[in-house]
Amino acid sequence: MNQYSKIRAQLDKAQDEIGRTPERAVQWILTRLVDQKVDIPDIGPTDREKLSYEVIAFLQCHWGGERPQKSGWVIEVTPSEKSHMVSKGQLYPRLFEPDTLIQFQSEARGLINNYLAWQSADFPFPGGTVHCLRLEDGRPVLVIDTPSISAFRLKCAFLLLEVGNHLAKCKDCDRIFYFERRRINDRCKTCGSNQRVRLCRKRERQRHRLRSGGK
Repeated sequence: MNQYSKIRAQLDKAQDEIGRTPERAVQWILTRLVDQKVDIPDIGPTDREKLSYEVIAFLQCHWGGERPQKSGWVIEVTPSEKSHMVSKGQLYPRLFEPDTLIQFQSEARGLINNYLAWQSADFPFPGGTVHCLRLEDGRPVLVIDTPSISAFRLKCAFLLLEVGNHLAKCKDCDRIFYFERRRINDRCKTCGSNQRVRLCRKRERQRHRLRSGGK
């Protein structure tokens, strides 16, 4: 077994540990990171390596499979952090140092505790902050503070998430249009109407030829 195959096998094991559903993943976070009995500086190198692979698998996981099967969120790690080294075109994941694992643990504990205490669980990112809040009825909501151009991009992204499967490009005029019916249309309203008129006239000409004996 080559080095890549060994790493792939470790990641597959780690994926089995965290599962492929949000329910399994949150249980993994509670058990492996949030639990007060877990003290990363005291765990041995073997278990620390196992935890590192699990965090990598968590970051790479898309609920339901390698890619999402329905609309939703996909979070990707930047390419510069994905590769530890390149050998014969194969990318190897970078295992995390103990200090980084401790940081992951601190983030998980702080965010989940703040959320359960009805406080804002804040996720700063370059250009803004995501706040995870609980409504009065206990449901979660995300509030994103960001400059106007980033806010506009995010609003467009949310629109595509909600109604992107109702957008299409007309095969006749290249106009992008919205359709309400479930089946995908290949023509906009105007071109679709023109196409129906053409088909109707074609059928009329065919019927006329049949009535006139094919002349």
